[in-house]
Amino acid sequence: MEKDIENIIGKCLSKNANQKEIDYINSWRKESEDNEEEFRQYEKIWTSHDGSFTDIDYEKAYQNTLVKLSLQHQSPAKKWLLTLQRVAAILLIPLVIWTIYDFTKEDTKEVAFEIASSGKQLSECILPDGSKVWLNSDSKIKYSTKGDHGERRVELNGEAYFDVAKDKERAFVVRHQNNRVKVFGTRFNVNTNNNDHLEVTLEEGSIGLFNKKRVNNMIMVKPGYHVVITHEGQLVSKEKLDTYAVTSWRDGKYVFKDEPLENIARKIERLYDVEVIFKDESLRNYRYRGVLEFDNSVFHALKVLKYSSEVNYEMHGRKVYLYK
Repeated sequence: MEKDIENIIGKCLSKNANQKEIDYINSWRKESEDNEEEFRQYEKIWTSHDGSFTDIDYEKAYQNTLVKLSLQHQSPAKKWLLTLQRVAAILLIPLVIWTIYDFTKEDTKEVAFEIASSGKQLSECILPDGSKVWLNSDSKIKYSTKGDHGERRVELNGEAYFDVAKDKERAFVVRHQNNRVKVFGTRFNVNTNNNDHLEVTLEEGSIGLFNKKRVNNMIMVKPGYHVVITHEGQLVSKEKLDTYAVTSWRDGKYVFKDEPLENIARKIERLYDVEVIFKDESLRNYRYRGVLEFDNSVFHALKVLKYSSEVNYEMHGRKVYLYK
């Protein structure tokens, strides 16, 4: 366990450690003054950030969801509510429901609701049409069957993986700004975290990408391809790759295979609530291979990066400085 000391300290400071890990750290601190001083240094770094962290009461959020649902007509919500209860009971990761609304129009069976994941938490849910959705940290979707031809619409902010239930009568459309991802049944990943473009990775099936400003210019995507388009609908890149390098976050980790360090830095920022600053600009294009596990602390992640590459770091408060 000694080799994971930074990781365990990080868990203790972020209040994510179990009792065994807490006892281990308390015992380790008493072993020597050096150990105590090392712990104090980590504690100083962790607590010197600006602002505060807010704990979310997931049980309360879930119960509030059930109250909201109980005030609506049971059909067509009833069947979906039972699904929600089943999923929430078996998930190992929290499911956060912020708002649910518009269940009252039984005649048209229009359904609309919103779900979100918070902080480092990953969320998983089953939509009323049977489609499965995994939300990465700090991501949100709005789902609705209201609209043209009864299509299933999802507004996405953040990153999500979709396993879409087949429905030949109703297309499944993921929307972000002007861009649209249109499918009838498939498995794919969509990332909207970059302010300049949209990223789509297809595992199975087929999808078409189009833009409201370029409705006659659809980009067809085949399985195994990763596509990047601007918010104006212009194609940035289209390449075949190992899709698991993109979708590995569903397993609570990022797998990097020749990934630019600038991309990795952005993921570290979102995952650990830190700011990454490049002291050496040439490092932005440095290519890295490795694995970053969500459960580990930022200290552990930076140590792994340091000892498995040419990259070194300094951490002051919530700012991380990278250099050669």
